[in-house]
Amino acid sequence: MPGRPSEKIHRPNYLGHCLHHLAKELTIDVDEQAVNSGQALEMLSQEPYEGCAFPSALAIRFNMVIYATNTNRATSPLETEANINAFVQRIMGMAPKVRRIKVFPDIRGPDLESIGIHFGDLVSRLYQLVKHIEYDVYFYSVVPMELRLDVICDLVHINCYSGGNCQQFIQLAQLNASSLESIVIEAERNMDISSLILNVNGSYVTYPHVLKLKLTESISIGKSERPMFDGALPFPILQSLSLKLQYQFGDDTLFRGNAASLRFLEMFMDCPTASMLFYNKVFSPSSHPQLQCVSIDSVGVTSLGPFASCNDYMRFVLNIGRNACVRGITSLPDISKLTPALSLLENHACIQVLSLLSMPLNLWNVLAVVKCLPLLSDLRTLCPILVNTPSGISQGSLPDYVLRTYTPMGERFRCWQIDEIFYENITTAICVLLMALACPNWSHVVPPPCDLSEFFGLIEDELNSDMFREYAPQLRRLLPRE
Repeated sequence: MPGRPSEKIHRPNYLGHCLHHLAKELTIDVDEQAVNSGQALEMLSQEPYEGCAFPSALAIRFNMVIYATNTNRATSPLETEANINAFVQRIMGMAPKVRRIKVFPDIRGPDLESIGIHFGDLVSRLYQLVKHIEYDVYFYSVVPMELRLDVICDLVHINCYSGGNCQQFIQLAQLNASSLESIVIEAERNMDISSLILNVNGSYVTYPHVLKLKLTESISIGKSERPMFDGALPFPILQSLSLKLQYQFGDDTLFRGNAASLRFLEMFMDCPTASMLFYNKVFSPSSHPQLQCVSIDSVGVTSLGPFASCNDYMRFVLNIGRNACVRGITSLPDISKLTPALSLLENHACIQVLSLLSMPLNLWNVLAVVKCLPLLSDLRTLCPILVNTPSGISQGSLPDYVLRTYTPMGERFRCWQIDEIFYENITTAICVLLMALACPNWSHVVPPPCDLSEFFGLIEDELNSDMFREYAPQLRRLLPRE
């Protein structure tokens, strides 16, 4: 399927050659000072821009040059506001169906503090003009921006990245709580999630239509205090929850009321969070019937807490949406006990996609996982190793052993993605070929980050070796098609 056409407005000699009526997204290079002074509007009112229309455009990306200097502005605040409004009205007149606006600032000049109000006003007016249509708030910058929160209303989606203080976006979400359907906020650090739930007046905020909540911190700094908001019901119909940061509540605030609707869960687990979920029985056997995809990163679980063993913790993680067909399990707290814990997968035969990134698995672990999950189609692991070869079995006779012991299995197994390189690529190549013998329907391997031609060259070399020469015709399916 061909990609959607895009149009870039910045050079008159290019504009005349474009199929305006087909463009789905516009890219506009604009100078903030030209907008403020009215020069940008004059340009759009002249040939070849005059009369241009983009009836199919749904999105506009503004590459906006911002001058961070302390020089006096040439126009008065009233003139600037009038010029901004007229420019935005003209853009929206050219593309009346736009429902998404993205702003990417290009900051020039040393005085970053000077740009906050002027730039924020321009961005706010851009967002205001499409307030009744579905769109994203997207802002990527490490500089301060003071949005005119009072003029941005009826938002449907907030999607932003802030290298600095992201609290104004959380405040923006609060002000638009009644209309929002999704909230995606990424910050470098110091995101205060509790301010999503509790407003300045001390009352709880409810987001009655939000289906997706995704909060991410690049640098997560643990908070010692975790408030409990008994009685709050912030996300009653939430379907997708992604928390790539510390869970900042002492109770089940974010999980309250949405057990029947939640379909996707991705979260960072630490000791207090695991204990809270366990003691509050947030994920009981009969709860969350719609949960289809669960990914738990346990890197923050440095002790087992209320769990007697790694097996107990693994059982707890697997019982979070026990019927979910897509699973991600990362960094189990006691990786030395991983092998016996893998046997618990047998009770979750519904799993179709599995990511196990807790530690390098040996080949026999991987074979055991595929064998106990008959519906498994996609597996992602760290680089496998060849250890604990069965007694009396030499490496040269491993293909015969695998065929006798494991074949046939993995009827639906299609893809194995291998992450990171811990050992020689030749070891990985041998493991891949042995897996292919056991899983006759498997045809696609995503090797670890390396020189692909070198990796598949190793596969070719092994196919010509004494160990695999007999099985080479059936194993060549793993090699890329020329």
